[in-house]
Amino acid sequence: MEDVQSDVESWKISGNSPAAYEKYLVPGFFKPWAEKLTALVSPAPGSEVLDVACGTGIVARTVSSTVKNGVRVTGLDNNPEMLKHASKLSKNSGLEINWQQGEAYQLPFEDHRFDYLFCQQGMQFFPEPQQALKEMHRVLKPGGRLALNIIRSIDYHPAFEILANELEKHVGETAGNMMRAPFPEWDQKTIRSMVEDAGFENLLLHIEIISMRFPSPEEFLRREAASSPLAGEMESLETDIRNQLINDLNRSLESYQDDNGVVFPMETVMIVADKKNNYR
Repeated sequence: MEDVQSDVESWKISGNSPAAYEKYLVPGFFKPWAEKLTALVSPAPGSEVLDVACGTGIVARTVSSTVKNGVRVTGLDNNPEMLKHASKLSKNSGLEINWQQGEAYQLPFEDHRFDYLFCQQGMQFFPEPQQALKEMHRVLKPGGRLALNIIRSIDYHPAFEILANELEKHVGETAGNMMRAPFPEWDQKTIRSMVEDAGFENLLLHIEIISMRFPSPEEFLRREAASSPLAGEMESLETDIRNQLINDLNRSLESYQDDNGVVFPMETVMIVADKKNNYR
């Protein structure tokens, strides 16, 4: 395989992580899972829906555009820049969604307000995940439904493990750990216990697998970096180091490449559970 020489201009990252997140990660990654999560629950017309750790709002937008008839959707995130971009996207789509800043471990809502609560790929980033689940339980109405997904450990994502290892080798330990951060070491038993210990019942858990594709290993690296806190560090990386990183990544990902680029599976745990109907 010939060495890949990166175009320096292609690494001019805009600094707008929410826009990069929406452009690079949502279409092939977050959107399919948002659609699957929404289909699992099928919110009823006229219901109150909360999307916790909404990011740029793909779950909230999916619910709002799918249900339509009187559904009232709120998206909550602690990142004001994500919320700003989410608001722009929803307005451009003609969707009425309430965007609110706040923390998952202390939800700024009264008890028993929502009929449905979604949390997509947020649990692993909460400093107090168990407290966040208790807060989700608190703001749901009796009989309300929780739907969340959590990506499986990096052991089930060898392409990302390769990327993390190459980043650690060429950029530093912090960069490697940052790429590993979204993949919690929680197995199905642990996740089930967390949800049930928060007070939920009738829990259904299953694993969804989708294919993730990028035009090349270099583009895989560039898009993941542009959508994360690594953006600035990758942009300022010396050209020789970046080129060596790309060359090594190409070799390491060779078994995942075909004539259309690089492709690999991604696995997530999907959970649906209910709040007791007679809860007080």
